[in-house]
Amino acid sequence: MAENQAIGRHPDQSFSATAGRLFGSGRPDEEVTAGATEGTIESRACGALTGRMDRVTWLVCLLLSLLGLGFASIAQLPVVQWAPWVIGIFFLVLPHGGVDDATPALLRGEGLRRRAGTGFYIWYLGLLGMVLLTWALSANLGLLTFLLFSAYHFGQGDLYWSTIARGPANRWSRRRSARAFYLAARGALSVFLPFIYHDDHFRIIGERLSEQSGQTISLALVASQYRTEALIALGILALLHIGQLGWHAALEALAALKDGASTTESAADNFWRAWRPWEEVLETGLLVLLMITTPPILSVGVYILCWHAPRHILRLMLLDPAQRRQLANGDLRGAVAAFHRHSLALVGVAVSILILISAFWLRYELAPEQLILPAFLFVNAITIPHVVTVTMLDRFQRIWRRGAQ
Repeated sequence: MAENQAIGRHPDQSFSATAGRLFGSGRPDEEVTAGATEGTIESRACGALTGRMDRVTWLVCLLLSLLGLGFASIAQLPVVQWAPWVIGIFFLVLPHGGVDDATPALLRGEGLRRRAGTGFYIWYLGLLGMVLLTWALSANLGLLTFLLFSAYHFGQGDLYWSTIARGPANRWSRRRSARAFYLAARGALSVFLPFIYHDDHFRIIGERLSEQSGQTISLALVASQYRTEALIALGILALLHIGQLGWHAALEALAALKDGASTTESAADNFWRAWRPWEEVLETGLLVLLMITTPPILSVGVYILCWHAPRHILRLMLLDPAQRRQLANGDLRGAVAAFHRHSLALVGVAVSILILISAFWLRYELAPEQLILPAFLFVNAITIPHVVTVTMLDRFQRIWRRGAQ
């Protein structure tokens, strides 16, 4: 039990160390394999999995960006824009927040089987109610709060992945201020860039929300009015972010090549170690490319489906001792199935709400665009409590302290 608690409390320590060896931190083999424990063996398997996930994510983003560049009319089709949401909502989008009520048990090292007490559900539902009340009092404030929380959440998800899954290869992340800037830049690029660059989509959404809420939502009009200034600011932010990552990647690459020259590693190993730090730069470039070449509904849907949700699910699976062992044994299908079983309760509640919304839509024969307000309220209501829960995980896993020494 003590061993499980130790592994459950800080699984990312061994995971980060071994992922660094696999992905180019320059650690000698002896440091990883000497006296290998169950934790480091699990970490090696999980580290390899993160690499495969990254490559799939980048490939999907690149292909869709090329689709947006070369076949913009296809990317604009509603069936294409909504495809990621339809494909992933029940398997990734909802499940990635479907074990929020197991977070207290994860923090105690007890795994996903344990559920929270009544107090957690009261707090969770109370926060959900406050979100809906905010929309009722001021739709502008509700929309702005939703966008800010979403940007923060996407940024914190990418920050976790970078500092833990790729931690040893990222010297830039040793300063807390650099981590805060990383979070802000990634969040802004993934939430604000697509809606400001494609301001016509944002304006249409604002008009529909105004019609259905009975309130004037001026946020989209303001964003459209100051579109040029906002794009310049986002461009500067992207350049600073890429510059920060590129500078440290160059330093890491030079250090890897220098270390490789004094070791017996092959030229291929030295090249791979020198390349790994540049992955952050590549990923940021692909993120920007995806957001400006495809419509917001498609780009944000792909981001959640292929980028954000799978990474968060793996994070939670690594905190569960049983699923971590399944991953180490190569039983990815079994681990994913176990995770989805644990998420069924909250996902079932969310699906029930979606069914009620759909039934109301069918009963009164509403047009599809009349679902925008209920959809926004639903997504907003489940997002903000989820963000607060994930922030608890960040604090527990010391995201803002780890590597700062």
